[in-house]
Amino acid sequence: MNLSAFGPPQANPELLDGRWRWVVFYPGVEDKPGNFFNVLIDDATKSADLIDGE
Repeated sequence: MNLSAFGPPQANPELLDGRWRWVVFYPGVEDKPGNFFNVLIDDATKSADLIDGE
């Protein structure tokens, strides 16, 4: 994945089921549907999941 195709990340914490996690949003430079991805990070375990745009 070429990160230069995406704008600066936007990180937001959220509380879900009593656990904090971070949602990091990477918007695509080109404005077209599905041109983004998210990284979900569990604050307690530091595990990360990648969610591709659709």
